[in-house]
Amino acid sequence: MVPVTKDNEMGEADKVNDAETMEEGVTEYCPLPAERITPTLKELLDAARSPDDIASTIKAINQVLPRIRVSDLALGTLPSKEEVSQWTTPVKYHGIIETSKVSIGIFMMKPKAHIPLHNHPGMTVMTKCLFGKMRVSSYDWVPGSPDMAELVDRATISAQSRSAETLTPDLCNLHEIDALDFCGFMDIFLPPYSESNDCDYFHIIDKPVNGKRKTIPVGTQIKLEKFHPDFATGNFIPVYAQ
Repeated sequence: MVPVTKDNEMGEADKVNDAETMEEGVTEYCPLPAERITPTLKELLDAARSPDDIASTIKAINQVLPRIRVSDLALGTLPSKEEVSQWTTPVKYHGIIETSKVSIGIFMMKPKAHIPLHNHPGMTVMTKCLFGKMRVSSYDWVPGSPDMAELVDRATISAQSRSAETLTPDLCNLHEIDALDFCGFMDIFLPPYSESNDCDYFHIIDKPVNGKRKTIPVGTQIKLEKFHPDFATGNFIPVYAQ
């Protein structure tokens, strides 16, 4: 999903303090203080910055992902349940790195928060749950149809899930995410969203149900329609212990 910001207030931790020109006209942003970059996070950033092709970059990132923990990501002290309940947006976002090739960021979701169904045009995205539990429902477009999709997977993932959920330009490219409790996850986008490569949100027309069952069974084909949700994320500003 694209990190659309509703809360625009910026703190010191949100300011770019490590900007490096990678090539002419392309700037890399990494807002983490150098002293807070752990060896494991450095491995991840090095893999993301690799000049290799996307397939090789994905392989390198996947070798690091199982070892990534919340403590590697310089998120400071996580908010309490009381603090989370006061959030004005259901989702918060904290960027880790952004280049022309890859974007890595952390999303945090209030309990029962929902990220609407959306696509990732031409992108590969890896999602790693860091804490809490979340449900990811993934869809494929039905070949030859402009508006039909099939639910191909519904997975509950947690910090104990070692592997990342991965979508590609052709497989599971549409998904929606539900927070089963207060949860956080890291998304790695290759390439990042851009003005020319933005996402669309969809809702389901005439959602099918099976008797009293409100969820769509895996394998069901549904008709989708684009819409503009009343949905935005806020900035998550880490608070570090003194």
